Amino acid sequence: MLASSRSVVGALWPLPDWPLTVALMRDFHGRLAFLPSVAAPPQAIAEAARRDVSPLAWGPLAHSGA
Repeated sequence: MLASSRSVVGALWPLPDWPLTVALMRDFHGRLAFLPSVAAPPQAIAEAARRDVSPLAWGPLAHSGA
């Protein structure tokens, strides 16, 4: 049996180990339960930016795939 994924969300460089980064990732993973992987990162990032979370916490995130 083959296992694969259609998309990947990763960081282009290391994310800071901040509580705000943890909150961002929890928000992102919570959105994955209801949204496609292409929609969850932008929504979680927009929410973090709205809350004035530093771009250092969300700037490295990138989505690749469908």
